[in-house]
Amino acid sequence: DSRELFFEEMSRLRFLPEKSEAMYSALFADESNFKLRGRRSHEMLIQSLMQGTDLYSPQFDGDRANQDVIDEEDSPMSRLYQAQLLKDHGMGFRLANIMIDHHQQSKNDRYLVIAGYGHLKHRLGVPDCLTEYLREEAIRHPDQCRRAIAVDLLLSLSQLPITGSTSDRGSGSLLIG
Repeated sequence: DSRELFFEEMSRLRFLPEKSEAMYSALFADESNFKLRGRRSHEMLIQSLMQGTDLYSPQFDGDRANQDVIDEEDSPMSRLYQAQLLKDHGMGFRLANIMIDHHQQSKNDRYLVIAGYGHLKHRLGVPDCLTEYLREEAIRHPDQCRRAIAVDLLLSLSQLPITGSTSDRGSGSLLIG
């Protein structure tokens, strides 16, 4: 299957975790169909940005907002959301590894992620992927020291975003680290 080869190549190039890594558990909602893990609230955000629907309208099911998305249909919106998730997972995975690798050198590092509105708004997208990758590392990695670093980093992610204005075009900022 070409999708399997694609994800193997992305893992080989270190854009995504390999199957043997602890972080791999955070990658897919449905591994057999190569559907990336994402939250319903994030899917709703992307849909609102792309289609102009009201994110806060009653048509969206708020009770399911934090559930993982497992979308059976192969609609254009579903494919677009999977492309969005691919970027989010790539950035979240790389950032998680950079943060873990540099944590022992300096615990006060901050990281600047330059990304679009849909990748950062409401701490969805990249921040959510980063949190999930660190969580899986903290739970599943065989090295106790690396697990402890992941836990420490997870605790540091509780800081509030940088305050400031955002333009109508969707730029924003988020403090990570």
